[in-house]
Amino acid sequence: MLNPTKELWEESLEKDEKVICHPYDLEVILPKRCPRCKEASEMLIDGMTHLFGGTTVYEAKGTWVDDDGRIVRDENVVVESAHSCMSDEMQQAFYNLVMKCAYLADQDSVSMKQGKFFIKPVKGGVPRHMSLVPVTKRSSYGEAREETMRKRF
Repeated sequence: MLNPTKELWEESLEKDEKVICHPYDLEVILPKRCPRCKEASEMLIDGMTHLFGGTTVYEAKGTWVDDDGRIVRDENVVVESAHSCMSDEMQQAFYNLVMKCAYLADQDSVSMKQGKFFIKPVKGGVPRHMSLVPVTKRSSYGEAREETMRKRF
């Protein structure tokens, strides 16, 4: 009989050669209601899918306090991707993608989570060297994943 502890569960999964383990999980939160929010969300979903091989998307509600002390209620889209590792190139592509999407959605800041929760100011816009063209290459993900798989086996 199996003991349903987390350690035994993880150990049995790690021994299964058919299971792929991604130890890192990224979440980006964008607002749902603004003139270009849908476009920004779609760009983020497509970009993260190309970078990491897939996404999970769900709706969430949040609150925050504005400069006047009032509670603001938001409806948001959370885009989540799991990954094993990110090369410097992938990190830069991800950062650029998130900043482009936040800028496109006309946000003062963007919220991201990978273990820790970050709120990155966007004011000042996207630097000139970053176009608003979505990420369309997947080679970085494939190369990083291949390297991870080689290390694993």
